[in-house]
Amino acid sequence: MKTPRSRQRKLRPATAAEAADLQGQLQVLTERANAGDAVALAGLDIFLDQHPELWHQVGNLGNLTIRAWITAISGKNCLLYLSLLREVESWLRDLLGEDPSPTEKVVGDTAAVAWLGLRRLELQLSKTSDETRVGEAIHARLETATRRLSVTLKMLSQVRSEALPTAPAATIAGPRLYKPPGTRRAA
Repeated sequence: MKTPRSRQRKLRPATAAEAADLQGQLQVLTERANAGDAVALAGLDIFLDQHPELWHQVGNLGNLTIRAWITAISGKNCLLYLSLLREVESWLRDLLGEDPSPTEKVVGDTAAVAWLGLRRLELQLSKTSDETRVGEAIHARLETATRRLSVTLKMLSQVRSEALPTAPAATIAGPRLYKPPGTRRAA
């Protein structure tokens, strides 16, 4: 039996005063760095080194993409936004488990985006009353979204089983159709 993985460090939550102080420092450094202050940029770099949880959160493009899709679906409905965010987080926990590998996280984020895209198209289709070109276009996009989610989930399964398809070297090269001069047989 394998020992459980433990990639994530458990961090102590900041107190309200610490959080406010750090937020103030970060805001000042960011504003100055965005204005072109090289010293502030260096200070921001040091700040991020001291607080890796921040750059992990801000730089998580998978999470940003998921939130963009949720915003596209929910519009200005805050209840729907927060509910969808929780639903996706719950779905990812169920899909990936407690301690996913970095590869599983990437594939999980891709699956979440594919799942949201599929659900958004299903919503659009449910609101389309006519079966004209609009309906046909949504059906085609729906098929593509379904395939994308299916392929992503299959990829996750392959990553988990550690059986990513690899071909032997001879198969990768394939048959040699061209023979260099001097190696050809005389006819």
